Amino acid sequence: GRLADLPPDADLDCGCGWVIFMHGSSGLVGDNWRYVQMMASAGYAVLSPDSMAGHKLALRARDPVPDLAADVRRRSAKSPGVFWCADNVYASDCPPFTRGGPAACFSTNSTDILSDPSGWFAFYERVYELRRRGLAENL
Repeated sequence: GRLADLPPDADLDCGCGWVIFMHGSSGLVGDNWRYVQMMASAGYAVLSPDSMAGHKLALRARDPVPDLAADVRRRSAKSPGVFWCADNVYASDCPPFTRGGPAACFSTNSTDILSDPSGWFAFYERVYELRRRGLAENL
């Protein structure tokens, strides 16, 4: 779930300790989501700052699934295979800026990259810098 979903009296003293998990450039999807779930089921408290959760600059944003914990429980009860779904966290995607999306959303489509390699190199450097600063801020 999300921190906002925790009850005020939640016990945050976890026996195994805490893990700070930074997701990949697509957000908390695919294997990133599964790693978080596996660490949590092993007894760790997992904090995964979501760089896709929106920002006042709206450089990269995806709409969250409302009440994530309840949604995952509901879908897991219907289908145990929900663990393998590619995206359990977001209700929308982050369309690449080349297709009208926010400034820092991108696709690794090889045709796009090969059309302007130096431009894409500079773009990825800026995205990396955004992620680096986000990590520094969270730590």
